[in-house]
Amino acid sequence: MGVAGLCEVVHFSSGIGAFFAGATLAALPYRHEIEDKVEPLKAFGVILFFIGLGFDISALKVEQIFGGLVDGIILAVMIVVLTIPLMIVLGYLSRLKGKQSFLMGAIINQSSEFSLMLAVLCLQYKLFDPHLFIVITIVVLVTFFLSSLGHQFMDQMYGALSKSLAFMDKRAPSSEEEGGDEFEMENHVVLMEYNELSTEIADFYSERGQKVLLLDLDPDITEYFESQHGHSNIHAHYANMQDPDVWEHMEFHKAKVVISCMDAGQEAELAMARWLKKHAPEVPFLAATSSHEESLELYDAGARYVIQTEFLAARGFREILDGEMGKSDKDAFRDLGQTHREETKKLQEGLGEIFAKA
Repeated sequence: MGVAGLCEVVHFSSGIGAFFAGATLAALPYRHEIEDKVEPLKAFGVILFFIGLGFDISALKVEQIFGGLVDGIILAVMIVVLTIPLMIVLGYLSRLKGKQSFLMGAIINQSSEFSLMLAVLCLQYKLFDPHLFIVITIVVLVTFFLSSLGHQFMDQMYGALSKSLAFMDKRAPSSEEEGGDEFEMENHVVLMEYNELSTEIADFYSERGQKVLLLDLDPDITEYFESQHGHSNIHAHYANMQDPDVWEHMEFHKAKVVISCMDAGQEAELAMARWLKKHAPEVPFLAATSSHEESLELYDAGARYVIQTEFLAARGFREILDGEMGKSDKDAFRDLGQTHREETKKLQEGLGEIFAKA
């Protein structure tokens, strides 16, 4: 609000002010919490925008609308279809793996609603004629539809093209290959995603002399963990944990145990459970969740044990209550809270800027 108001003071338009306000919000460490709060307002604003867009279109003549229909559909199909091979070519030149390049092309092959906003403004200020406005509107709406439809079948499409893209995997100097030279992939403990739960598990196995492979998709996290624990038998590694190629390359089927601590990886965990059940049924697979329904789904898929965090927290807190009930009101929970605060502050000081990601 402050940034938007400041832009108004210096005579920027409200649209420019909103843009700078959004860019400022994206740089804040607690942006996700704010986004959750304003999500209903954002959805309401999108509805109003499309209603306004409908009024703008209805003000045009029928021949103007249909005049840009064919051009818009052709351009939309070109954007959706040609983006994928373009990203594959760029991925090949950048030495990316085939799946990464394909997914990049399949995800970004649509125009954004920001293009619609610019088109509406340009029409209002007579920078675009009605024909160009209709073409851009149709391109955005059609790419929305086709791209969203393609996302539902992304895995099947990659499965059909995976053999054709295998040549890129041989050329890519992936970080996974480097990890294989430093870390013996046999009878190792695999942990996925860095958080407090995975840290406790990693320390537990490390203290008992077990080799621990900690995977995370955030390079800042893995770099920090490697600098802090590089001397130990815990090896942090950057990898896409939802990629079946990574499961195979990291020798999940030879692991002592595979433990997923992913906050938002239910579909990947289900696929991982089925994969291990098929390729290495003797390897225990553990997964973390806070949902009763997800727990049952994971058990049905082949998980050996589901770490249901709220269930375990409730049982653990009961033990805390038993230990604090005998104390006076003045002392109850005081030492426990102080200890927790000090440990959290130490974690914050150690992690620095990436504390919010942990």
